[in-house]
Amino acid sequence: MDVLVVGATGFLGSEICRLLVAEGHAVRGLVRETSDPERVSALRSLGVATLVGDLKDPESVRPALAGADAVVSTATATRTRREGAVTA
Repeated sequence: MDVLVVGATGFLGSEICRLLVAEGHAVRGLVRETSDPERVSALRSLGVATLVGDLKDPESVRPALAGADAVVSTATATRTRREGAVTA
């Protein structure tokens, strides 16, 4: 199964990625441009394909969703100072 994990760099998301990979699933992790590079690297070392996107920009998420059999979301609201960003 091809699974997209949203919130993959977080504590819970990274653990879900690890478990899914261990079970033999193809795993993609959605990461933000501003994600911690060490966390992104750790995902890649597990065999997770990382894709850059942000839930606040739906168009950036579409490519990550293409072909996914399932989506697991552990995303939480984030605050940003980036100009034009929605801070719900």
